[in-house]
Amino acid sequence: MGGVLYLADVDAVLDPAAEEVRRCTLAAVEGRCRLLATDDTSSLGAGRVIRGRGLVAVPGLVDAHAHWGAAAQERWSATPPTPEEIGGAFAAFLPQERAACLEHGVTTIQSMGDPVDWILAMRAAVAGGMPGPRVYAVGPIFTAPGGHPAGDLFRGNDWLVAQACRQFGPGQGPAAAAEVDALARRGVDAIKVVHDSGRGALPCLDERVLAAITTAAHARGLRVHAHVGTTGEALTVLQHGADVIEHVPDPEGGDDWDRVAAALRARHAAICPTLVVLKALLPTEPMRHMAAWVAHLAATGVAVHAGTDLGNPGVSTGLAVHEELALLQWGGMAPAHALAAATTLPGNLLPGPAAARIGDGAHADWLLVRGDPLRDVGILRRPSLVVLGGRVVAGSEQREWVA
Repeated sequence: MGGVLYLADVDAVLDPAAEEVRRCTLAAVEGRCRLLATDDTSSLGAGRVIRGRGLVAVPGLVDAHAHWGAAAQERWSATPPTPEEIGGAFAAFLPQERAACLEHGVTTIQSMGDPVDWILAMRAAVAGGMPGPRVYAVGPIFTAPGGHPAGDLFRGNDWLVAQACRQFGPGQGPAAAAEVDALARRGVDAIKVVHDSGRGALPCLDERVLAAITTAAHARGLRVHAHVGTTGEALTVLQHGADVIEHVPDPEGGDDWDRVAAALRARHAAICPTLVVLKALLPTEPMRHMAAWVAHLAATGVAVHAGTDLGNPGVSTGLAVHEELALLQWGGMAPAHALAAATTLPGNLLPGPAAARIGDGAHADWLLVRGDPLRDVGILRRPSLVVLGGRVVAGSEQREWVA
């Protein structure tokens, strides 16, 4: 990284996981965070000093549910892509989208359902210095033969189905577990399963196969993210050990959301509601009811992760994280819970050094703003400084604060 970055005398450092607010100097050494006394700008050696008086620091934001590969596909024309178009779109690694993330303070992306070679190459490129948010690669989607997304969104695109899906039917639990092992050896960061029948329109992942996948993933130290459609499907994946429910499930009965809430708490599992992708599809009252249920989950101890389903129509890169936070607050979620949803809570499940935290040894990924995000997370939309790995990469005031 080269040199030390000091953010001196910051008014407040907010780490939602530690429930701590303190005044100090933040330092970055080789991309990692150190917390120092407020007037300390030299103990770690000479470096660049930015005066932080008037600024509040929070961890860089996380988009916990994105599809970088789908964002790449949007570069294709309306007609089926040629092999040259596929190669061009995926080789580009989305420079505009990466820049948009940093501009909006999103320093970490967890990407799901991508062609595995491409997403691992993108992760390596970012780790090697290509500008952009950190990439955590969940890899291909485990689904039933002809299930979502192979049988609907990807239907007719044999290349994408083969690259981004792993299809296993009844009796194929051992084969599915072996594929989990193969992906773990490749270095994926988590596993995603789909257990969603589309209200009977599509085949659903067999429960024994689902159990084999989750068991193999956990044996490899990998978390399991489960896309579900209904509350019944959510209860099934939780029963078989899913760590995160992706999307808010449609209720099938009067008390189904209560049952899912209880199962989430019992399993210590999380939910990533991705409300922002639904805002153009659902009327106001169902959306408010859904957002209120998610806020209730957070208030009763369930970990809520802020994700956007980036790659779907109408989801703006980077900005959508802030729109998701606004929807969470609209449903009644406390600002502190919303801040944690976009930082430390998803960060807790990411492998490696502490992500989306501010503490000694964590990644030096920070968002500095004016105002109090514990009163209104909306101020995060206007970052004064965005720091990634100890380097200032964006922000409205990045040229004004060098001592």
